[in-house]
Amino acid sequence: MKHRFISILFILIVMAALQYFSYRDTDSLERDFLDMVTLNEKSNVDYGELKRYRYDMHAGTKVAKVTAELERYGVYHNFRKGVIFVQYTIMWEDAQGNNLNGCIVDAKWFVKKKNGRWLVYDIKENP
Repeated sequence: MKHRFISILFILIVMAALQYFSYRDTDSLERDFLDMVTLNEKSNVDYGELKRYRYDMHAGTKVAKVTAELERYGVYHNFRKGVIFVQYTIMWEDAQGNNLNGCIVDAKWFVKKKNGRWLVYDIKENP
């Protein structure tokens, strides 16, 4: 009985460690998302499908402030390819503080590693 308990405990610890490293390994995607949404993208970075989050819905309207948050609810990958379940919140404001647009969306990101960097290659969102 004691050995069974230790075996189960060991398996749980290994699973928790794998989940932790799965999340940590994809932290760059959160930074890429926030860079894209807040208009801080870098010209030498391939953002993949995250480009769709760049603000251009109100062409001609000056966006003064962008507030964004990203929550990863599930990260499943084999360190080469996988899926990330996220919920993101974005709010765009003009110089007077008026809301131009905003959203709270659940999404599934399909990711792969390209040249040592995570890249979102497909996005599915709930309507």
